[in-house]
Amino acid sequence: MFRVTDYGGQRWRTRPAFCYPSADSGHWLEHKRAVLDVTRKLGERTRTRSSLTLALQRIAARIASQQVYEVEWSDRLFGAQSSRIRVEGLWVAGSYARGALDCGDLDVIAKVVSEQGILPWRATISRTLVGHAPDVRLYSGTPEKNSSGVSFPEARLVWSPAEPNWQAAISAITVDPSAARYSRRTDALPVRTEQLYLDNLDALEQLLDLKLNQVIDWVWLPADEISVRPETWSSDAREFADSLRQQRGKKTHSVMQFVIQYHEQYDNCAIWDRSMFSDKSSFRVGGSQVFAGRPPVQVELLNEIWCSSLVVAPHLSRRGPNGLWIISRGVNHPIEQAFRERTLYYLEMGKRPWIVQEIDGWRRIHSLELFRSGKHAEKVATKERSELKKVGQEEFEIDVAAATGSELLRLIAAVDVIEFASARLAISRDGMFFDDVTERASADTLLALIDGARGKSRR
Repeated sequence: MFRVTDYGGQRWRTRPAFCYPSADSGHWLEHKRAVLDVTRKLGERTRTRSSLTLALQRIAARIASQQVYEVEWSDRLFGAQSSRIRVEGLWVAGSYARGALDCGDLDVIAKVVSEQGILPWRATISRTLVGHAPDVRLYSGTPEKNSSGVSFPEARLVWSPAEPNWQAAISAITVDPSAARYSRRTDALPVRTEQLYLDNLDALEQLLDLKLNQVIDWVWLPADEISVRPETWSSDAREFADSLRQQRGKKTHSVMQFVIQYHEQYDNCAIWDRSMFSDKSSFRVGGSQVFAGRPPVQVELLNEIWCSSLVVAPHLSRRGPNGLWIISRGVNHPIEQAFRERTLYYLEMGKRPWIVQEIDGWRRIHSLELFRSGKHAEKVATKERSELKKVGQEEFEIDVAAATGSELLRLIAAVDVIEFASARLAISRDGMFFDDVTERASADTLLALIDGARGKSRR
């Protein structure tokens, strides 16, 4: 199944690198886009109002009886710290404050000042005032300005030195069965903001604007709709999973099972290589950039030719929602528009692109040859069929396929290097280092090459 030829002295090309038949036809993004409603958080667990009332009562009673706390904690820069903090106000916000019967969690806000030492981190303040109460999120500050980065206009005062009757304050909050669980625009996202690593919430507003303008698009794939079947995975995928188990934490390994299943089942460009590990929670799988754990949403990566989609995979949690948030370019993205009418051809075997694995010592990359015409591709395919026949591998059918627009972009992003029109272009950083070039190809560079080759073919 593999043909090895000498290439450039000590370099080797292994072809075909990956020829596993896809488990299902079609692509998940296209299949699910029409049926998924991402205006609500699918799979998120809720709690009854009565259970959260008990938690709020315990928190309020504790603060009312002890307003000043001595806190021993550790600062990452200055080391061990000793502080005395005082609580000057407690509010409840979110769906509970609006009167909802079922809530995702209990949002409370505490105004805390320091009487001695510096003010501890929010997590330290939360442990001091709330303890380990499940599904309770404490923000430091006031409803207007707090550590969440957003205001809570619906917040209700529960306790303050001037209004200490917290029992009456909680009882005065009217239950409203019609109250919506969500009030902010960012609640339309498929995951909770707490599941993401964010510098500011304004970025999520911008993300929604990009989707509204069809510059990006996304789908939410719930974990309970993904049937993880390792026995159906390719050998490379299983080795990749084993490496994850040895080199990453249990939570990352658990959620990556769903990522692997998704790519194995619906992505015919999936490439599994342990060298794809870039850091503890970021992985490159073909043209997808995967972020696991408490991931960032680096949508700006879609402006690069080497990234065709983002797979945001928060660690699995009791509350959820659990699943994969898959973000791709929309129809109005500049790169998508530029490639919309561009078509190139390639060879495939078993309905998968015929990708070459190149090895140079300890380094390895994956490359793909593209052709400007089906006629040119067929000539190369005929030659390859003859080579396979010589070594007795006639059972492997080599076909010519065409890719246009977003499918072409996904194909290009899947590999480290592409060969086209007598040129060799580095797509990924690994491809750049492997070929010892100073920069990766841009979308403009590739477009100029495609259009130049098209012009030559017409003459």
